[in-house]
Amino acid sequence: AKGCESGSCSYGALIASAQFMACPTDRWGNNPDCSKAPDVVNNSWGGSGGDPWYASYVRAWVAAGIIPVFSAGNSGSSCSTMGSPGDYPNVIGVGATDINNVLAYFSSKGPGQFVGLKPNVVAPGDNVRSAYNSSDTSYTNMSGTSMAAPHTVGTVALYLSAHPNANLAQVYRAIKNTTQTNLGAPPGPDACGGRNYNQFPNPIYGFGLIDAYAAVNYTP
Repeated sequence: AKGCESGSCSYGALIASAQFMACPTDRWGNNPDCSKAPDVVNNSWGGSGGDPWYASYVRAWVAAGIIPVFSAGNSGSSCSTMGSPGDYPNVIGVGATDINNVLAYFSSKGPGQFVGLKPNVVAPGDNVRSAYNSSDTSYTNMSGTSMAAPHTVGTVALYLSAHPNANLAQVYRAIKNTTQTNLGAPPGPDACGGRNYNQFPNPIYGFGLIDAYAAVNYTP
């Protein structure tokens, strides 16, 4: 769904996208079929922290069994820079790491304004090869927590392929209990919310770096 137009993400487009994800329609907006709703939604967008405006749409997704994943934001590297809706308690908020398994300089940190432990996890997000919108065959290298969130969504999808009936709590438990925690000192403060970066979980790395293989093979 095109929640973001060219260079911005309007409230109207984001709301329409949320409604479409909850109950998809045909291309003309007719014939809704809620059975075609996705299992997990990637949200590589966000705004300032502590903003509840999208909370009702996220609640609707969760009630429909859709797992919401959001980027943490690119307002780092100070503490308390976590963006919304990534700081909501019922979403998986994702920060970004670089190739050295260190928090990327741009990645927002917690604590979050709705819940202290944000981001929940981190994933690769610096200089990531990605599809690009200049043509149907274009690729480029991009950086941002918008690159990290899709890695987490992919991990969720892989987990659901192996555990089709898992809910948000079960998926989150598998991901957070299988993270890698051998992560380097971050740029900026190395402690936020009274927790050092190497005391897990913490408001810098959350529970740690996602490990897709370990998560899929996690046995509760």
